[in-house]
Amino acid sequence: MSGLLKFDPWQAIGKPNPKREAEERRLDAELERAERHAIMNEPELPPPGSEGRKIINLEHERMVRGLLTIAR
Repeated sequence: MSGLLKFDPWQAIGKPNPKREAEERRLDAELERAERHAIMNEPELPPPGSEGRKIINLEHERMVRGLLTIAR
């Protein structure tokens, strides 16, 4: 009986299931919108050489050193 629950007639004839394809397209579009939104709302970095950029670089170096230490 459990074998019948997994039977997909679309797969049996070698064609994609239209409902599954529509759901995958909807999820892909939703993910693309979320990625675009995240990119558009990403804050800009301060210009190179500025005090703000130096602080960000120091924090990044500190984080990388910590990760390397933990990885050893």
